[in-house]
Amino acid sequence: MPQKWFHFCMIFACITNMSFAQKQILFTKVQCVLMSSQFIKVDCVQESNNSITIHLTTNNKDIANLWIVSDLNLYIFGVKNVMRLHGLRTEYCKAPTPGSRPNLQTMLYQGIKNAQKCPLRRNSSYLFAQIKFDANYLPSYLPEYNFTYVGNLFGDSVKSGELRMLGSFCFTYNDCTGTAKANV
Repeated sequence: MPQKWFHFCMIFACITNMSFAQKQILFTKVQCVLMSSQFIKVDCVQESNNSITIHLTTNNKDIANLWIVSDLNLYIFGVKNVMRLHGLRTEYCKAPTPGSRPNLQTMLYQGIKNAQKCPLRRNSSYLFAQIKFDANYLPSYLPEYNFTYVGNLFGDSVKSGELRMLGSFCFTYNDCTGTAKANV
């Protein structure tokens, strides 16, 4: 009988430890594509495995509204089991409501460091430096997975650019970067 309690306590401790473990979102590839003349430049740079920097330069016209329509594919157990989140719209010019519960939308808003003042002025540069996405906004029960992200950037209802990212979501004590060296 004491042995059963010991096993129960060990299993409970392991589950509790995993549910409170820190999680991270890592990027393996980041790419930006310019798609209209509203911007002169759309550049993406992967600063580290968990942060990116985006640089936008506007053309000779003010941009009153800016938003991103996101498509996210989560590969939890290989290519056959995919969870798709399509058409998630994130407004750049509007801040999230205070006290909103942690979710994917809030994580995107926090990643771009709160809303900026709009309109975006003509012939100006905008730098989104060291963008990091906080994995604590995601549900605690979510397993580790790989993801592909496509963000379509719209300025005044014109598709102006595209942001593509590949990456993974995992616990900090696991190496999900694919760069771990085997012990030989």
